[in-house]
Amino acid sequence: MITIRRFTTTDTESVEQLLRELWGHDVAMFTTYNLHRDWESQADLLRSTLVATHNHRTVGLGTIFESTLHPTMLMVVMYVATAWQRQGVGTLLFNALQQVSDERPWLVKLTRRDEAGVQFFHQQGFHTIVSTLIGVLEP
Repeated sequence: MITIRRFTTTDTESVEQLLRELWGHDVAMFTTYNLHRDWESQADLLRSTLVATHNHRTVGLGTIFESTLHPTMLMVVMYVATAWQRQGVGTLLFNALQQVSDERPWLVKLTRRDEAGVQFFHQQGFHTIVSTLIGVLEP
């Protein structure tokens, strides 16, 4: 059974392992991850990080946050372990992030090399607005 819960500092090591598994080979994605790594939000900005676990192992991660760069939108970052993709983990995280979100539209940044991620967000109703080494999707 998959459990979705809020990130705590005790999750840091398992999240690092997940991200190294997924993007350790991809400098652009790993750099993007490090930009969003500050799990503690500024008090005046919305930020929520959720982890998906199975038997106490982190199999997914999702963060939704407000950015002063795009204050009318919320930024979303999601990662699911390769072995757990296409098994509903991303959908569970996506739905849980919607519950902690407000009414602002979401902006997702992905590398186009993340074919599973692009396909997942397209299935959720997002479409590509910019295609670069790190693409941007919005609904």
